[in-house]
Amino acid sequence: GDYPLELRRALDLLDYAGWRKRQPALRAQGRRVGLGIAGYLEAGGSVRPGEWATVKIDEHGHVEVLIGVSGSGQGHETVFAQVCAEYLGATFDDIRVRGGDTTLVPYGYGTGASRVAVNTGNAVAVAATAVKEKAVSVAAGLLECAPDDVRIEESRAFVVGAPARTIPLGQLARVALRERSLVEQGGPGLWATKFYAPPTVTWSSGVHAAVVEVDVETGRVAIVRYVIVHDCGRQLHPVIVDGQIVGGFAQGLGVVLGEHVVYGADGQLLTSTLMDYPLPRAADMPPLVMEHLHFTTDHNPLGVRGVGEGATGPPTAAIANAVADAFDGRLEIRSPVLTPDRVHALLREAGFAAPI
Repeated sequence: GDYPLELRRALDLLDYAGWRKRQPALRAQGRRVGLGIAGYLEAGGSVRPGEWATVKIDEHGHVEVLIGVSGSGQGHETVFAQVCAEYLGATFDDIRVRGGDTTLVPYGYGTGASRVAVNTGNAVAVAATAVKEKAVSVAAGLLECAPDDVRIEESRAFVVGAPARTIPLGQLARVALRERSLVEQGGPGLWATKFYAPPTVTWSSGVHAAVVEVDVETGRVAIVRYVIVHDCGRQLHPVIVDGQIVGGFAQGLGVVLGEHVVYGADGQLLTSTLMDYPLPRAADMPPLVMEHLHFTTDHNPLGVRGVGEGATGPPTAAIANAVADAFDGRLEIRSPVLTPDRVHALLREAGFAAPI
């Protein structure tokens, strides 16, 4: 990635120079406005040591993608169908993704550590490529041409430059069951199981920048503007990536707003219900300005990096930095939890607010 570019874009989108120019006038009006920045690297794609994927085409042309990981809202069924469609040449609607079942894939190494796109995504790509190579071999025989002249698009094979005559994938699958020439490619039939093991983790990166205003009388922190510049390499599904970034930010914001575990003097947990443990609500979310950079990695065929967790950590640091900046760095901020009560206590300690 280009870390200096990320910082420059974040500062431009925040209007950092403009806010710095306006700060003295705002201070003169008694308004405490501060700017905060937090850069980060996210190691994603934990090897563990990799993931399996199976791609198979039945005699009706239906494609199944079998994976070992389970989804919990990340869009596995959509994203891996897209990957399979790209590398196999099948239509998206012909593809079904199934996972989290040991009768389909005996073992999966888990959804977490921003690893699924890197591990399972590439396993699907490699398996789909293997199946396509087998389908191309069968199609070359039926179309009486060289394998290099065969194209597969929209679930049909044809000779390049002569798309009028096509053979559907279902027909190729039926012929492939008795095709002895496929023995050297893993055996007859249009299916393949592959294991992808990434050589190392991938590194996503980004910069968060915030403008906040602190009410000295109450300690309340208001987010005036918030910018996220992020690079996770190639985006398999931009809308899902946006959702991961917004959701990650919301988790980080929750800490600022008061998410923390509290125990009593007797060791009793005091924040055991959502009445006591505050989660961010829709009204707590500020408008976000987001920009994605696209520096693909050469550590895996898809060029993807992890995206699930990168946006969670920076909000606490960026907002804390902005609160400190609003008071010229004179607050002794020792915790990322910045509830009005805690902020007001910091203001009293630093002499900005009168004792209660």
